[in-house]
Amino acid sequence: MLCTPILSRTLATVPQAMHQAAAQADWIEWRLDFLEDFDFGNPVPQVAPVLAHSPRPVILTFRPQEQGGARPLSLSERWAFWRHASQLEAARFDFEADLVNWALQENQPLPPWEKIIVSHHDFEQTPEDLPGLVGQMFPAPVQTFKLATKASNTSDLLRLFQLLESTSRQAIVIGMGMPGAATRILGPAYGSLVTFTTAADGAPSAPGQFSARALREVFHLPALNRETTVTGLIGCPVGHSLSPHIHNATFAALGINGVYVPFEVQPDGQDLPAFVRNFVHPRTRCCGWPLRGLSVTIPHKVNVVPLCDRLTETAQGVGAVNTLLVEDGQLIGHNTDVAGGMEPLEKKIWLTQRSAGGGAGGGRSGAGHSVRFGSTGCPGDSLCPQSGSRPVGGSPF
Repeated sequence: MLCTPILSRTLATVPQAMHQAAAQADWIEWRLDFLEDFDFGNPVPQVAPVLAHSPRPVILTFRPQEQGGARPLSLSERWAFWRHASQLEAARFDFEADLVNWALQENQPLPPWEKIIVSHHDFEQTPEDLPGLVGQMFPAPVQTFKLATKASNTSDLLRLFQLLESTSRQAIVIGMGMPGAATRILGPAYGSLVTFTTAADGAPSAPGQFSARALREVFHLPALNRETTVTGLIGCPVGHSLSPHIHNATFAALGINGVYVPFEVQPDGQDLPAFVRNFVHPRTRCCGWPLRGLSVTIPHKVNVVPLCDRLTETAQGVGAVNTLLVEDGQLIGHNTDVAGGMEPLEKKIWLTQRSAGGGAGGGRSGAGHSVRFGSTGCPGDSLCPQSGSRPVGGSPF
């Protein structure tokens, strides 16, 4: 399900924002901490009429600044607010974990657990021991928790998905930032209660959010499920790429249950091997996605070569890979830059060995390779890459 936040500054603009959000959202999160013309000491008569006319179920949130909220709020201020606001007819109430733990210690009354989402945000890191953190922050009575952490690399992404798949409780697990983008796209298919979008006006309430329109129309949520074939793009950066628009539209047009996801893989020498090992290679991956293949862009086209089991002839000649396919238990590296770069040119001119090639990040190598081998990019009379692939000495996996 898609949940769109309402970040309105005035009460009068909230109903319009709710109806605007309802065009794409399944749920609405009303961020009361953003309101500037609001009596926080008497929330019920102000909020109840708006809730009564909401076109979607509403999560009420009153977030303190240190947890990503719009204003500084002490624990006592939040508790005073919720003592009244928890009487409202909302679908859910979002209570921060510190507030819930304090209330339990002080034997303070709470709404029914099925109405509470207990949340914690870490804007600095994804802690190593996520199960331990969950046990500490979300005690046993908690039925639904939300954990949002800053994802810095794909190892963080892996731990977030492992937590989502291992918990026995209802959960919302989010990796904030582009390295965690897959949690926002694939999370609901693997157990997340909702995925949060940007506000209806496009404003984000947390790093790395997509618009509800993009999640529905580009990535086709909520139709994704555990049988959805996962493909995508690895590179850094990837947020600007149009590839998800193109490939996901193709899946939809062909009636294929597939999704194309942007994966931001850091160029630090460690994240790429970790991503291939943990998510991609069929012999070592520990994430249960049915991943079938990936596009590869800068800066990983060359560095991914030794991580493959086999290379097509062109990829081996170029020394760069722009496509990874999982086939028969192996990871095969392909290069389509040669054909893609040369096809429009060969109709006009026969390039000789002295001709110059263009491109970048492996594309230049592809063009140069096709120059050396002629317009087809294939040496002599040998077949093009479709004819087979050659081992590269064995991947490290």
